[in-house]
Amino acid sequence: MATKRLERTVIEGGRYPGNVWERRSSNTVQRRASRQQARRWCTNTADFEDECAVRRRKVYRGFSDKLGPAERWLAAQVGRPWRKVHGELVATFDARSLAQRHVLYDHLLPRSGDLEGGWVVHRRWRFFVDDHGFLRKRPTERRWYTSFFRDTTRRVDRAVLAWLGERRISQQGRHYFWLDPVRWDHDGAPTHYRQGERLGAADRRILAGLDEWAREQVLRAG
Repeated sequence: MATKRLERTVIEGGRYPGNVWERRSSNTVQRRASRQQARRWCTNTADFEDECAVRRRKVYRGFSDKLGPAERWLAAQVGRPWRKVHGELVATFDARSLAQRHVLYDHLLPRSGDLEGGWVVHRRWRFFVDDHGFLRKRPTERRWYTSFFRDTTRRVDRAVLAWLGERRISQQGRHYFWLDPVRWDHDGAPTHYRQGERLGAADRRILAGLDEWAREQVLRAG
């Protein structure tokens, strides 16, 4: 009979999606620089001996922990004394393993000073310890992009949302620029952007056609 072990389930998520993109990007940059270097050597052989080959930027491994089961387990312990829950977590996860130590101390257990303010394991709950030493929970605040798309869908035409996609818009003085996503978190939500092209006339008309609330949300996100 198969058994579910929390300490093994959490670390079986594999690589997070952004790690694949980072590795491909580092290879692309290295190949492009190598081709440019080879062309220079073909026309100027004097620098051949003095210039080293281009090295690829090092990209470290990044993993996507399966924190959903861990969050559900911790939610099931709500109402119990925190010292007992803490003891079970320390006994379950082997701190000698780097992966399990990461999950235990970086996700499941609160950092110093977070007992009253609370800590988030995954998405749904914020856990905290009350004045009597018992574990409690409350719903987490919605992320801005979740509330934006959930509320905006009722107020803005879906074609406008498809036009926006995962991009954001940045206002620089009187001009507007696209912000293109370049990195995503383990949930697939964009976390980093870079400035792209300036909005054309057609895009500016769409932006101007949004109501004040939706336009404010788009620009604030950027």
